Amino acid sequence: MSTSPQGTPADRGKLSYGLWLLIGLALLKWFIHLYTNANYGFHRDELLHLAAAHHPAWGYMEFPPMIAWLGWIEQTFIGDSLLATRFLPAVAGAVIVFLTGLMARELQGGRLALALAASCALGAIAYFRNHTLFQPVAFDQLFWTLGAYFLIRYLRTEREGYLLSLGIAIGLGLLTKYTMLIWAVGMAVGLLFYRNGVIVRLKKAWLAVGIAVLIVLPNLIWQWAHGFPAAEHLDQLYAAQLDGQSRLEFFRVQVLAMNPFSLPVWGLGLYFLLARFDKQYRPLGIAFLTALLIMVALNSKPYYFFAAYPALFAAGGVAWEEVLRSRWRLLGWGWILLLLVAAFQYLPKMTPALPIERFAEYAGLEKDSSGRLQGLTSDYADMFGWEEQVT
Repeated sequence: MSTSPQGTPADRGKLSYGLWLLIGLALLKWFIHLYTNANYGFHRDELLHLAAAHHPAWGYMEFPPMIAWLGWIEQTFIGDSLLATRFLPAVAGAVIVFLTGLMARELQGGRLALALAASCALGAIAYFRNHTLFQPVAFDQLFWTLGAYFLIRYLRTEREGYLLSLGIAIGLGLLTKYTMLIWAVGMAVGLLFYRNGVIVRLKKAWLAVGIAVLIVLPNLIWQWAHGFPAAEHLDQLYAAQLDGQSRLEFFRVQVLAMNPFSLPVWGLGLYFLLARFDKQYRPLGIAFLTALLIMVALNSKPYYFFAAYPALFAAGGVAWEEVLRSRWRLLGWGWILLLLVAAFQYLPKMTPALPIERFAEYAGLEKDSSGRLQGLTSDYADMFGWEEQVT
């Protein structure tokens, strides 16, 4: 693979430049949301989460407690304005961009690998929407990414302390969204294929499991005490939205939502994880496939799986850096530009970047006889009309 970051002074200089590049891309992600987040109004889901923040608890029917705790923190220390409410999701998105580049660094990638990986995370079209609204999905994606980062760190160094960090990430992720369990199962299956299943003989691996269980235990106790309302909610969700979903549509959405121009990156990244990298990082590829199969089998919503891609962006960045080598590196930088230009064209549809009247012109929307815009996406439509209802 590429030269290790821990090399000559020149190599360390390149690494420093790469880290500054990651910081720049992460800040760009954050500034995009900072600029757009105050437009329109609160989404109905945000109002639900903010209401829960006024009543902190260890559990709720519709979601685990993390989103309410974060809402309480925001309202206590930042404020309750629209911009303040959407501050932490934007930070989560910026951290995901940075962590994606860091994972490419851990995989021994150079500047192109770091830039391509982080740009895929920045240019993931669905992430613009996911990191705008104050919803669990932004933080769920963050903890999935943290889990992948600590897994890579463990596979590269074999320092068992990273397994404990992984356990913490899984525990906090379960307090954010229960789909974290699928990623945890995927990583566990992947690790069973690592060095003949050595993971089951490591005390710190079992300690990591204990840490994750201990973190989520208060929520499990709350669920038990209240008759497991989350299970009832899941049954209702499945009956209303998930039953009968097209599995082909699930895969189509993955490609479009992550940005079609990133498909060659994460696709090659998955191949390299499974077939190259001296098999060292194969557990990560197996984790991705295992989680994907579980999601498809459960007929999950397509956006549940968006959290799995940063690790593949990282692997793909390193893979393409090796494929292109020095002679064709310019093609890699050109692809980054193409990917980001394609992504930014969707900004008005994914973030409230334009005033609503200008967005109507941009999207070709018309008003009905009562003056209401027709054809707004459900997310945008759910951001209007709340003031009129309370006056």
